[in-house]
Amino acid sequence: MDEQQNILNNIFISWKVCKENHTFIDNISNSILNFGEIYEINSISMEYDNNIDIQKRTIYIDNCKNSIITLHKKFNHLILLNSENIEININEGLISGIDIIHSSNININIRNNKINLTSLGYSDCCTVVLDDLTSKNIYINTNYCHNINFNIINENIINQYFTNRSLFSGIKLYLIDDNMLIACQDNYSSYILNVNTLYD
Repeated sequence: MDEQQNILNNIFISWKVCKENHTFIDNISNSILNFGEIYEINSISMEYDNNIDIQKRTIYIDNCKNSIITLHKKFNHLILLNSENIEININEGLISGIDIIHSSNININIRNNKINLTSLGYSDCCTVVLDDLTSKNIYINTNYCHNINFNIINENIINQYFTNRSLFSGIKLYLIDDNMLIACQDNYSSYILNVNTLYD
């Protein structure tokens, strides 16, 4: 019985630590959200619930519409769920990465910083904007997504990659090589996406 109680105690402690590391925000629309040492929603400042190191903190946003989300510090993770018409600006990077789930019309801007993984699931019409340096250090995977596009900026040149993958195409992994080409890998093949180059 003591062993079972120890297991339950460990599960509870793990759950509590995980919950305390999260900041939950839901049902927000037509708003500007800024996250740094404190966070702001439409210029109203708020304190986080606890004093967890900001690099261990995960921002969890559910049911957000027509809004701009900006991360000014390096957080652990960003999760966006059931949201639409969102602009995300990552200014300092993310340790663990970003997850976009069941969302549409999401524009993610990642520049001059490190983020290792971007994951999109059951989402459509999303654009990931990367600079040259960031693009060389990132893995992007999609799971049952449609119309996920990439813009890679190198000085005044923008390379646009259009996936136009079927909503039912399953898991894909996108990698960017030294020549700024995106390779799409799945269980069956690897190939290069079509590119459209723009000049500022």
